[in-house]
Amino acid sequence: MVSTSELHLLLSKLKNLHWLNLGAPALIADQDSIIHLITEKPPGLLRGINLWYWDKISFSSMRQFLRCQGQFLLELDLGWCLNIGHHDVLPIVSSNCPNIVALFLTAHYETTDSGLQSFAKACSKIEQLDILGSRHISYDSLEVLISLCKSLALLDVSYLL
Repeated sequence: MVSTSELHLLLSKLKNLHWLNLGAPALIADQDSIIHLITEKPPGLLRGINLWYWDKISFSSMRQFLRCQGQFLLELDLGWCLNIGHHDVLPIVSSNCPNIVALFLTAHYETTDSGLQSFAKACSKIEQLDILGSRHISYDSLEVLISLCKSLALLDVSYLL
C-alpha cells in the first residue's frame, strides 16, 4: 500500500500523466493534499481520474480541481465520495467539464433534478452516467437527459428513491 507522502512523491515525478486510478485509498489520510497536487499539474494532460471511495476529500478541493482540470476530463469517478456526495456536484461538473463522456456519482444522495438538467444541457457528449442511489431525481429529469444526450449508452439509475 502507498502512503500519502509516497503518493506525493510519485505524482510529482509523473510529468505526462493522462489517466489516474486512485480508487479506495486505504492509507491516504490527507486526500485534499493529493488533489491539490494534481490540480497544480499543467491543464490539458489529465484525461481521466478515478477517485472511487475518497471519503475524506472536501467539496472545495474537488470544486477547485474541476475548475483547473475539468475542461479536458473525459472520465471522472466520484462514486462513494461521501464528503462531496452531500452536495449536488452536477452543476460544478456541468460548468467545468464540457467534454466529459463518463461520469460516476454512485451514492451522491444530493444529486437534484436541476443539477441533472443543467448537466444534460452542458455535457451532451456523455456516454456513461452512474447516478445510482440519487434521492432527488425524477422521471422528467431523466427524460430531459435522454433527449439531450444522444450518445448516452449506459445509464445507471439503480436504487433511485
